[in-house]
Amino acid sequence: MADRPRRTTLGSLIESMLPRCGPITLRNPFGVIELRGTDLYLRRGRTLSLYHREAQRGEARSHAHLYVSGLSWARVVERDGITPRLSFWPDAREEEEKAPLTIAFPRFYDWSRVPIPDNRAHFAAWVSKHGRTFILEPDPPVARSRRAAAGFPGSDQVGGPG
Repeated sequence: MADRPRRTTLGSLIESMLPRCGPITLRNPFGVIELRGTDLYLRRGRTLSLYHREAQRGEARSHAHLYVSGLSWARVVERDGITPRLSFWPDAREEEEKAPLTIAFPRFYDWSRVPIPDNRAHFAAWVSKHGRTFILEPDPPVARSRRAAAGFPGSDQVGGPG
């Protein structure tokens, strides 16, 4: 039996994944970008922005800006022999062959295809706590001055250099 979709925001769902996730993949018709690292964090503003914590300035390293209203449906996608992903679409029709945004769970297998039980347990606990399908409500945009006042990494420098 499929679980009943839970209501949340894109930002909240991303934040639930970031402490322990695999690559984050953003697709459009022209290409694909992947963000990797255990140091990723989400900064809320006019967009939701994924940055690396150790960057001196957020714009100095690879990062992604996500529009707060572009995606309204998410689902955990599982396939045999592949680590599950949390996949995000514009709506529940899931019309694209591949989701525009995915966040992988920690790898289920090492490079020799040996299972990693701790990562499987993390996935089971995450699904038990959060669910498998989600209706995404819009994240409220945050003014740039509020981001800087909140003290997010890199927010102490507003505007360009110098």
